[in-house]
Amino acid sequence: MSTDQWDAEARWVVMAPTDTEGIYREVAMFETEEDAVEFCDQEGEPEWQVLDASDMDVE
Repeated sequence: MSTDQWDAEARWVVMAPTDTEGIYREVAMFETEEDAVEFCDQEGEPEWQVLDASDMDVE
């Protein structure tokens, strides 16, 4: 039985706030949480968030 490739694959999304309160934009996507956190530490702002998007429909 075949499974959807995205279902089995972890996806970590880096989100940054916009000027509109409560609205965030995608900055980057990574295969591991460690890579996403490292990116935030090196390139990001304190308000940036790392989200586990493995179960989300993210394009």
